[in-house]
Amino acid sequence: MTSQTFQKLEGIVTQLTAERLSEAEEELKETNRVTDPEIDFLLRELRYFGVVHPLSNENRLKARSKIKSMCWKYGLPNVWFTISPNDLTNPAKLRLCMNRFYSAEVALQKIEEFRKSLDFIHESVQDSVSSPQFFHREINSFFKNYVRVGEQGVFGRISTYYALMETNERGALHIHGFMWLAGNIHMPKLAEDMIRPGNEGFKENVLRWVDEVFCEVNLPEEREKRRDSNELIGLGQGHGRRNR
Repeated sequence: MTSQTFQKLEGIVTQLTAERLSEAEEELKETNRVTDPEIDFLLRELRYFGVVHPLSNENRLKARSKIKSMCWKYGLPNVWFTISPNDLTNPAKLRLCMNRFYSAEVALQKIEEFRKSLDFIHESVQDSVSSPQFFHREINSFFKNYVRVGEQGVFGRISTYYALMETNERGALHIHGFMWLAGNIHMPKLAEDMIRPGNEGFKENVLRWVDEVFCEVNLPEEREKRRDSNELIGLGQGHGRRNR
């Protein structure tokens, strides 16, 4: 941004009123345009910088356009997934955290000590470096070893995928995404093909694939353990308003 543009924006901001902003909001809702030239200029400048800013509204709008484009090309996605690595009690995460503050020998002793109590959660949450490192390691491993685009993987043969990273209220990273199976363009007719006479073998293959890849896990004790951990650190696992 040039100094001249910054000065112009500074002057516009100081002259904004609640009435002008309300009128601009109504115009955007009705026509998706703003007739006020100063507010229009301000919005354009915000969009330029917002597109490259993670979790910004402009960044999300750009992501939606990409997803729509991929749906036009590959059809509706077959798999919707969320990955939220356990950055509170995972042994690999604890080792990354302890090795940043202590020597290798002391770090191992600390990990053993912390495993016997809940104090290690505070230590783990307060380290803002090892959490992204752990998240990067887990996500890369997932796509490299499980998804394997273009090859036979855990989910079958995936042609492509799209994922977005978000944070929850305490800043923990996680991703939401879509996967497109090879031959996905014919997916809307899958149910019809399965019940078509003579396709009994195809139907059995599809059901076998679903049973092998997807399952429902209900572990009340794990949910209770995670809830106790969240109460201990005094922070929720839900999305913060800033991420919406």
